[in-house]
Amino acid sequence: MIAGGNVDGKLSGKKMEGDDDLRTVECLRGRLVAERAASRVAKEDAEKMENKVSLSLSLSLSLSLSH
Repeated sequence: MIAGGNVDGKLSGKKMEGDDDLRTVECLRGRLVAERAASRVAKEDAEKMENKVSLSLSLSLSLSLSH
């Protein structure tokens, strides 16, 4: 028997599965970070649009009241 190894390759197969699991976790973490960033940008865009609409409505209302 070889010291520190496994003759039938089961040990190296488990190491590869661990690498796959680590890659999966890293991929999911990256996707989560990307989704959070996209969500933050969408929220900022929605707030900007809300402010524009609110300003436009306020101006329209003040113009209609002044006439």
